[in-house]
Amino acid sequence: MTTSSITRSSTSKRVEDKTPQEQSYEDVRRLIAKVSSSFRRRFGGDYQEIISEANVAFLEAYRTYDCDRGSFSKRVSYVVYMQLVENACKRMNHAKKYPEVLITPDVPEKHHHGGLGSILSEVSEDAAIVIRLVLDPPGELYCRMPPPRSSSFRAEEVRDAVADFLLDVGWATRRVIDAFDEIREVLGYGI
Repeated sequence: MTTSSITRSSTSKRVEDKTPQEQSYEDVRRLIAKVSSSFRRRFGGDYQEIISEANVAFLEAYRTYDCDRGSFSKRVSYVVYMQLVENACKRMNHAKKYPEVLITPDVPEKHHHGGLGSILSEVSEDAAIVIRLVLDPPGELYCRMPPPRSSSFRAEEVRDAVADFLLDVGWATRRVIDAFDEIREVLGYGI
């Protein structure tokens, strides 16, 4: 036997050893990654967590697939995306009950330049939360914001999206106004 025939026989054996579910997963693995990446670009989140949730959703799609109702890849794409959305909604509902989970993101490393660290140390905790939300918005807030670098991008829209978001998670109107006023003052824009 030659080396290439050994390789071919061991490769075909591995394929034959796979269960139908494992083979189906291999067939749609890239699709699952594509749906997960698309979801992450739109809503944010930890990629490894999203992929993990997507893989669990694949199992559900595989279990409930009916060949008379369309292609398997469309079923997987739909079930994975809808499961990711449902999980994100569950996290948002949890975060609304426990707002501190939602509004305490770390400032990403890319934003530490330009004296941001000193600004964060000069402002109240509420103002620091607002700054962090603008720099690294969670998924639901990100969806409310205008796309960056778009021709219609306006700072007022970002401000309004952040304010509405904070009101939705239970901040009082006065608390939101005070946080924005403090940021304007620290940045030198006056009140």
